[in-house]
Amino acid sequence: MKLKADMINEILEKQIVSNIDIFEENFVEHIVNQRINATNSKTNEFYFSYLEENIEEQAVFRQLLYVSFSEFFRNPLTYAALARLILPEIVHRLKHNPRREIRIWSAACAAGQEAYSIAMLLEEISTINGNHFNYRIFASDINKNILAAGENGIFDSSILVNIPFKYIQTWFTLENGRHRINPKLREKISFIDYDLLSETEYCPPECIYGDFDLVICSNVLFYYKPVIRDRILGKITRCLKMGGFLITGEAERELIPSKIFSEMYPPSAIFSKKINYEKP
Repeated sequence: MKLKADMINEILEKQIVSNIDIFEENFVEHIVNQRINATNSKTNEFYFSYLEENIEEQAVFRQLLYVSFSEFFRNPLTYAALARLILPEIVHRLKHNPRREIRIWSAACAAGQEAYSIAMLLEEISTINGNHFNYRIFASDINKNILAAGENGIFDSSILVNIPFKYIQTWFTLENGRHRINPKLREKISFIDYDLLSETEYCPPECIYGDFDLVICSNVLFYYKPVIRDRILGKITRCLKMGGFLITGEAERELIPSKIFSEMYPPSAIFSKKINYEKP
């Protein structure tokens, strides 16, 4: 028997999570079916009884709801545009900025793979142009364990597959079969425990005033219902400077409001906040 979404929500709210209705129904149903198969549950009812009684299974289910996954140089097209067009433009704008610092927010950063990838590109631009500039990347996530792994900066070889070899040579050292990130990059990134769904803070408090040149919020929006997506996008809009850039996942391109953002290089999922946008 296929359970309806409202029935799934009613069961889960009683057992493991009070705000299950913020997630897209198809996403929740996918996790339920995934765990039914993983636990060899013969029926839906059997699985939910197991979930209610098993604390470890509840923890697994919660973890799957708040997905913490990322990759280095996750989308080749996006990172090609970043390296050749977007980041050089941000560096160029810095000449006319009295603050003289590039500010980037990697939201739902997992272990910081995207943040480290951006830092590698910025360091390369600095070296090639002989132009030293300051930058700070704020990497936030709700999962404290995976944040700690990002701060530690040690990664298995299996997750370095998308990184160009020149960057592996420059920015990683091999230690006991694993790869440690260069401390120079680590120093440029602040890892922050922050709930992207917070109703009281529009960006991590450590960022103070936002004013970001670039925000990365990739493969996050499509997990949530429209009202929650709007809340997240409202935060990003508020803390992103005029003309600043937003990166999402390719599958999320249609979720970005055209009245606020202009898509830069389809289908790279890079957007620019419109300079003439005025908050209603």
